[in-house]
Amino acid sequence: MDLSGSHGPLLFDLHKVGFCDSSLLNHLLLTDRGRQVALFGANATLRRLL
Repeated sequence: MDLSGSHGPLLFDLHKVGFCDSSLLNHLLLTDRGRQVALFGANATLRRLL
C-alpha cells in the first residue's frame, strides 16, 4: 500500500503482532520520517522491544 500521497498521522494496530524483528522496526522508523505515528495494542514483549 502506497501512503506517500496521504497526509496526517498513521495509526498502527499491533494487537495481532506476535513477532517483531528488525524488518518491522525498520519499517516503523522509515514511516516516521515527516509523519506522526501512533502505535497501540502492543503486548508486553513488543513494548519492551520498542
